[in-house]
Amino acid sequence: MKITHRTALPLALTSFAAVALGATAFTQRRATDQTTAKIDSYLRAQLASGRFMGSVLVVRGDKIILKQGYGSANLEFSAANTPDTVFRIGSLTKQFTAAAVLQLQERGLLDVKNTLDTYLPDYPQGERITLHQLLTHTAGLPEVLERPEVADGRRTFTLDELISTFQNLPLKFAPGSQFQYSNSGYVLLTKVIEVVSGQSYASYLDQHIFLPLKMTHTAYDDVRPTVNNRASGYVYGGRTYSNANFVDLSIPVGAGALRSTLEDLQLWERALENGRVLRPLSRKAMITPHARFKLAGADATYGYGQFLTVQRGRGAIEHNGGIDGFSSALSTYPAEGLVVIVLSNVQDLPALEVAHTLASIVFGEPYELPKVRGAIDIAPAELQRYVGRYQGAEDFDVTVLLRGGQLFAVPAGGAEIALFASAKNEFFLKALDAQVTFRTDQNGTVTGLVFDDAESGAPPVSARKAK
Repeated sequence: MKITHRTALPLALTSFAAVALGATAFTQRRATDQTTAKIDSYLRAQLASGRFMGSVLVVRGDKIILKQGYGSANLEFSAANTPDTVFRIGSLTKQFTAAAVLQLQERGLLDVKNTLDTYLPDYPQGERITLHQLLTHTAGLPEVLERPEVADGRRTFTLDELISTFQNLPLKFAPGSQFQYSNSGYVLLTKVIEVVSGQSYASYLDQHIFLPLKMTHTAYDDVRPTVNNRASGYVYGGRTYSNANFVDLSIPVGAGALRSTLEDLQLWERALENGRVLRPLSRKAMITPHARFKLAGADATYGYGQFLTVQRGRGAIEHNGGIDGFSSALSTYPAEGLVVIVLSNVQDLPALEVAHTLASIVFGEPYELPKVRGAIDIAPAELQRYVGRYQGAEDFDVTVLLRGGQLFAVPAGGAEIALFASAKNEFFLKALDAQVTFRTDQNGTVTGLVFDDAESGAPPVSARKAK
């Protein structure tokens, strides 16, 4: 068939458009592939540093940029982390607790403006504290995890026994007057949920959140039943991993006792945004900036169970979690359609900072790979000078000990962390981006130390060596 000029031109234009669209798609795919490669390279650097093992999801809109496991879920059995590995999520639990409270408010069973004594009439000073203040960490409660009978983490408590460990202590400040992060508030909210709903906390979440959303791998964690693909938790000491301390999950309850996976948390985030969990007014209340404070030196706000921050000019809804042997973060950038989930079975990983770095990579912003610093050898006799107990402000209490030619710092009630020398009197931690500088007098006698935790952005802490 002969093609006239009039017929050929539209065909040519159509062909050109198809080529152009194909070229655009190829360019976008190549850009995504490059972003994926950069994220993978960054996470492998974190893995090589020893501070990270876990699973990560980065998704923008409907496009998964990266969904991958790194390192071991269980070192003893050489089981690898995968996208389906189950992790404890620590304080990411709080947003589920907050959502449960708001669901009960939607059903007319409670009101967050009411005082605590409305639901727990026997709680001392309950008439001064509202549920809103519990949700926003503004109630002034003493911290349950600091109670001596709780701090060990091994004892099993009933919920009433747990509450009794702090209920008779004085408030730290007038309710509503300031912000102080509080696990105690979410322990009390756990009790309110049980009283109002007539169900256990675990049962309520199963029936009203996990089952409806098909979050089949999310639950109140329990060490007794076997769970497929469940990760073991570890502490990195700078040279090797050790098993994390046991913690009885009757302690963190609605403040931090859940386990989950990448896929389930993605289902959760989408369900929150599309109205499958809460009505619009309740979701708005959850992400309204109710309390203002400083986070790592920057302005931040807190809604109900979620931080509301600004990262390099972009609004983020996020939270991190930490529980013995595990670290986690869930960050959402609503305007950009980006969700970043970091689940790790290494304690003290700055998971939220990792999530921020992954977002920076996606947005094409500058970022830094984890620092790898070289250590120098110092004779054990020289290292002996640093051994001792160091105490400073704000309950800073660290013991430095020497074993097998290796120097360790042991925070009060914490795990050993190896110290590595970079120069005389100067040491760094591989487990954290932090440095310890020992102070000496004119005779060279060690008199104290300065701990500089660059990772948290907090000011350096000085401590004197006990005599």
